[in-house]
Amino acid sequence: MRITLLTNEYPPYVYGGAGVHVEYLSRELAILDEGIHEIHILCFGDQNAHSGNKIVEGILPASHFPFRDNRDRKLLDTLTRNIIMTSSVKETDIVHCHTWYTHLAGCLIKEIFSIPLVITTHSLEPQRPWKEEQLGSGYRASTWIEKTAYQNADGFPNPISSSCTAMPLFVCPSIYEPFGIINLEAMTCGTPVFASDDGGIPEVVSHGETGLLVSFEPIESHSGKPRDPEKFSKDLGNAIKSLLSSPEKIKTMGAKSRERVEKYFSCKSIARQTLEFYKELTHQRWLSLIETDWRDLFLAIIWMEKSNSGLRSFVMKRYRP
Repeated sequence: MRITLLTNEYPPYVYGGAGVHVEYLSRELAILDEGIHEIHILCFGDQNAHSGNKIVEGILPASHFPFRDNRDRKLLDTLTRNIIMTSSVKETDIVHCHTWYTHLAGCLIKEIFSIPLVITTHSLEPQRPWKEEQLGSGYRASTWIEKTAYQNADGFPNPISSSCTAMPLFVCPSIYEPFGIINLEAMTCGTPVFASDDGGIPEVVSHGETGLLVSFEPIESHSGKPRDPEKFSKDLGNAIKSLLSSPEKIKTMGAKSRERVEKYFSCKSIARQTLEFYKELTHQRWLSLIETDWRDLFLAIIWMEKSNSGLRSFVMKRYRP
């Protein structure tokens, strides 16, 4: 399979979880099935590496644009690199985007090559209103691009964990977590997690098995603030107290945490699950194309029967399986 990964971050230019995720995911995808899959990574930067079945191609800004607000520079630079990314793809079976910085290119490549678009959720623009200070009015554009990409995407796989530090107990009172890799890092160490049930955290933490989840109810859907802060804090504290007096239960949950990470969230496991997800989406796309072709053929044959066209035998030979 020819796999195209689009990302802003990629080594050596990594400043967040998305860059780490793509690095480890691409590394594992490249070695699956004895390295038969072609991995093409397009990223922001000057990277240029070709190793076996894996190509890393950095995209630099093409030129400078006039702009009304100095904060528009980041948006225009991103859009320019997305256009270059699109023109850099020659052949591919699937395109996989990471963060809004590559969503425009993902949408264009999906339509140009008629292939599935996959998006991994590392963050969501509406949940990060502080970015308006960085992007100015461009923040509305980035939010729109992200929303449009999600509306056009064919699927959303889960992210990956890569490292951890030892600790007896881990508490994540986060009110905004699209996924929560930090919880995976704790679970990798065999540590139970106490967290809110916000965002993607319930995908990682199995309530009552690998930790405890506390209900989080925001004031508004995108506010990120609890409706009742005092109740939220009290419920989280009670959850922690309920297990502090039971070391054996903490130990059991810790072991289950490690097992869950190894089974569902290790680098190799995530890469295999992602590849199978790619295959499922491409298979569905081919089936829809085949069904469309045969439906059109059937209608053409009916038309030729009615018109007594001599082309019928030719068409049947041409399309016979």
